[in-house]
Amino acid sequence: QGDPALGVGNIVGSNVANLSLVLGVAALVTPIALTSSVTRRQAPLSIAAVIIFALLVWTGGELTRGEGAILLVLLVAAMVVLIKSPADNVVPLQGPQQTLGRSLLLSLLGLGGVLIGAQLTVSGATRLADEWGLSGGFIGFSIVALGTSLPELVTAVAAARKKEAGLIVGNLFGSNLFNGLAGGAAIGLVGAGSIADARLTGGGLIAMVGAVAFAYLQGARKQRIGKPDALLLLAIYVAAMLWLGIG
Repeated sequence: QGDPALGVGNIVGSNVANLSLVLGVAALVTPIALTSSVTRRQAPLSIAAVIIFALLVWTGGELTRGEGAILLVLLVAAMVVLIKSPADNVVPLQGPQQTLGRSLLLSLLGLGGVLIGAQLTVSGATRLADEWGLSGGFIGFSIVALGTSLPELVTAVAAARKKEAGLIVGNLFGSNLFNGLAGGAAIGLVGAGSIADARLTGGGLIAMVGAVAFAYLQGARKQRIGKPDALLLLAIYVAAMLWLGIG
């Protein structure tokens, strides 16, 4: 709809929120241990996806169709690597089995809800940006991205209460990988045009890469994310919000 800053802001803000706000809140509930599969495969792939996305946005100020195609190819390659990589502890899923027809119906209904919600979110966020005099990039980075990350937040807190650290970090790093590659590919392939938001393509990208790198380095160094780390992650989120909101 002609507002690429809103879309890029959503990706950047969601990535920052995932590994600062969401991971920080979860780590306040319980310390989060990082397994070898996370530190050796999942997290490096996620960090690479985030850095590549950031570089493409930063160097050109937009995502071209060619760059969108590159991100799409990288997404497929990352999925192949993850699917073929052995997991640390594979536990068969338990619960009631659903028929193929019921599963398909629920999937289509969920997809329809996502598409409708996306349209309402974009139109509402655009109006907020106009009425409050804020950039689409900041609205995408803050309000829209927070809404995008709410499922991760709910999942992370629930998993933290059950001491399911693997689910938390897999969900968050996986979400960031998909945001950067799939979301970036979508923005590029539709030819969204120039982002035209210097704070988003400057401080926003730095905050995104910094949050991801800090979470990974702390976890890889100590094999866990504790409460002191959680407080630092939350501080990164607040600082990023203030940086993009001022001026």
